[in-house]
Amino acid sequence: MADFEGTAALSQPVASVSASGDTVNPGGTQMVGVCIAIGNVINSGSASVTQAVSSVSASGSAYDFAGSSAVTQSAGALSASGSTGPAIQAAIIQSGQWVSASGAVVASGSVSPSTLMAQQAITSRRDIQLPRIPTSVPKDAQDWFLAAQKILDKYIFGNDGSRLVSINDLTKAGIADRDGSSVRPPAGNLTTPPKVSSLRADGALASIIIAWQNPVFPNYSHTELWRASVDDLGQAVKIQETPVESYVDMVGSGSTKFYWARAVSKAGVAGDFNSASGTKGVTGYDPTYIRDLMTSSTWRPVTPYGAYQYVRPSSPNGYQYACLSGGRSGGSEPTWPTTVGATTSDGGVTWQCVAADARVPFVIGADQNGDPAVYIDTAYIEDATITSAKIGDLVADKITTGNLLANIQLLSKLWYGFDEYENPGFAPGLWIGAGGDGLPRLHLSCGGDPDDPTTRFLNFDGVRLRLQVDIASGADIHADDLTADSARLTRAQVGFLAVPEFVVASDYTTEQAIGIDDPDFENYLCFPGGCWKTESWESQTLLMGNGHYRHYAYFQTGIYSSIIPYDIADSTTRYRAKRKEIGVSIKISAPSIGAYDVSEYRNYLVVYILDEYQSLGGGASYSDVSATTGVPATYLGKIIVPYIDSGASEEIPVLQNTGGGDSQVCSAFFDTERVYQDVSGVITTRRVVISSSLILRIPSDSEAFGYSGGRRLKCAVVYKVDPWVGTKDDDDVYGTIAVDFQIVSDIRQTVADNDARL
Repeated sequence: MADFEGTAALSQPVASVSASGDTVNPGGTQMVGVCIAIGNVINSGSASVTQAVSSVSASGSAYDFAGSSAVTQSAGALSASGSTGPAIQAAIIQSGQWVSASGAVVASGSVSPSTLMAQQAITSRRDIQLPRIPTSVPKDAQDWFLAAQKILDKYIFGNDGSRLVSINDLTKAGIADRDGSSVRPPAGNLTTPPKVSSLRADGALASIIIAWQNPVFPNYSHTELWRASVDDLGQAVKIQETPVESYVDMVGSGSTKFYWARAVSKAGVAGDFNSASGTKGVTGYDPTYIRDLMTSSTWRPVTPYGAYQYVRPSSPNGYQYACLSGGRSGGSEPTWPTTVGATTSDGGVTWQCVAADARVPFVIGADQNGDPAVYIDTAYIEDATITSAKIGDLVADKITTGNLLANIQLLSKLWYGFDEYENPGFAPGLWIGAGGDGLPRLHLSCGGDPDDPTTRFLNFDGVRLRLQVDIASGADIHADDLTADSARLTRAQVGFLAVPEFVVASDYTTEQAIGIDDPDFENYLCFPGGCWKTESWESQTLLMGNGHYRHYAYFQTGIYSSIIPYDIADSTTRYRAKRKEIGVSIKISAPSIGAYDVSEYRNYLVVYILDEYQSLGGGASYSDVSATTGVPATYLGKIIVPYIDSGASEEIPVLQNTGGGDSQVCSAFFDTERVYQDVSGVITTRRVVISSSLILRIPSDSEAFGYSGGRRLKCAVVYKVDPWVGTKDDDDVYGTIAVDFQIVSDIRQTVADNDARL
């Protein structure tokens, strides 16, 4: 037996201890390199073992290897044929690489060597039988063998359940892998764990609460939490390992941090981070700092100041100073300027002089009742939740809200674009409020002079509502007095209708889809009952014949302009054709034109209707022996007045020549009123017509005259008195030809054609 028992520490024991019996207390400041005992190795001393032996081997057990003191560094290998017993009962700061025992590894404290993992110990039966002790063995030797037999029965055969686990038991159970004469933990499940999900970071005043969801993974061990001050995973450091799903990170106020998390398996395999981008967490500012930022205070040396903070000099001078650029004030108070707007430097701070009565952003004081209150003059608010507020004046570039539930009372007006109800500048905008008489007023304008029909506006002056907008209503409209620039009614029931001017629009508005709401609509209005206007012309004195070889008289009128075509835009006149179709009436007055013998003779009369480009070749008035001299080859209408033998109106064809010969396009009629006279002769009595004029009526041109656009009309007359007299009468007849030319619009029937009253 080698006995080093004692309470004092050995400064330097021997390099090797070997004993056939027990080795007791081989410890000290530096233990032996190797400790071998055929018996037991006992280390029950109370002195601290700073460095244990590198190897311990005992045929018996290794007892109390830590004793009551901490083992700073235990042996590299601990091996015993028997049990290690309570050999590792104190805390081990750094354990050996492996612990081996033929029996069990027993510890009353914690066992955490770096390569020891034990989940389950399964051993096979030991069928070896110990032989009986020979009787020839001396009595003292028999006692030793009996003690050894009891130890073997207990820890090797384990009859009472105390049998030690062998290397084969550990490897067969999958608890360890064989590594030569020693064992190591098995490789285990090397599958990469899934990602951590739902990572969030909620900031409080000085801490950030991180929460996440661990993956569902049978080999899951714990989660690593990483943190960085910027959103860069490469700069992140690990701050925690935990199997739970939350962590509180104390980072202080005014901090911004980014977090990542990943799962780690029981085999030590780390999974991927939850995201390449960090999850941001922000803590709030310290209330004292916020208070200092929002309120005015007396200047202090070597003090950090931020923008918008206001200070007063330590000796009041009637001014206060606003921080333009933040920083730390200097060690001594600066010379304060006394000109509003002037600046001064103070360490790293720039101050600007403001008037003493200027309102600072926040002023803490008392209200009119003496109660504590905070007043704000100018606020820089990025996001605010206000439960209840009373605001004197609110100026905002933009107020955005999802749902605004409020009862709003206006003091006098709500406006945009123009701040006066009358809007003298004709600006676009709105005005809602009340006038000096207390009556409500509303003015909406798209901009422009309200007297301009193209200006769109709505104006209520407290009594009358003026609209210059399009109104589309599916409901009924009830009005006492209604004034409208334009209105389209499908059905209307009018009790009393007073119309200063009753007009209709020409058919051109329908053809071109010009609605009543179009300002151009007014350019095509005409009289609803139609219109007819007459223009008159008279020729110079002409030779009109009275003999077969006498002259024919030619006369052409000027261009007619009293009634314009239906598609000419002109808001100054209502004398407009209702449609392209028109009627024409022509009254011709000339000597003897209506006086002839109905049974023997008639005059020669041909009437032409020409456009603005067609004309007689000889001028407006001339005479010629031929009936067609100067007559144009093309014309809109040609009327050959026939012989009249009765008092009835006769139908005459109106011929048109566009270059391919005459063709009938419509009809003309004589006037139905005739004056007849019987003239007594030597042998017989003759009946003659006595009149100096003749009327031709064309009820409808059937659009043959093309009265639209730039088309204008005129009339030409060729007349000769008694062309069939022959040479018997040598008298020449002179006179003038007068023409009354009339265009008739809307010749369709628009009223009832009643019978005579009985």
